[in-house]
Amino acid sequence: MCFKLLDLNYKSKFVIDELEPILVKILGFDSVEDFIIRDLLIRLMQTNDDDEFINICRSIYHEYCNGYNFFRLMALKYIVYDYDFQLHDPVAKADFLLNNRAEFIEEGKRLLRFFDSGALKIFDIKQYIDLRTKNEKIEEDYWK
Repeated sequence: MCFKLLDLNYKSKFVIDELEPILVKILGFDSVEDFIIRDLLIRLMQTNDDDEFINICRSIYHEYCNGYNFFRLMALKYIVYDYDFQLHDPVAKADFLLNNRAEFIEEGKRLLRFFDSGALKIFDIKQYIDLRTKNEKIEEDYWK
């Protein structure tokens, strides 16, 4: 696999199209999208910066709107606070962080465990396999 990296024409403007799938396989991800979603969850858990945390939550909301239903719990809790960009208000921002940060971090860990175990698997853009049991899909019962 590493020899394929050496064979690429790095001067070509299309090299990224050839490079991405090779790097994804070398790094052990199922797809570029798999890497992006896992990275989003890891950054959610690791950031100490409040603004970055909110931006990650905003990204999770957008990913939910684009088809990743496993983000439902976090997305719907987030949008209640940030409808019409209400989180620009320092009081609303502090309230959101106080009431949701720990829960979102735990939900991020829970989702990553499903990815690590293969119960959630992203194989292409906005296409995933969800092999979790009904009881494990707690987001489906949120705001029915």
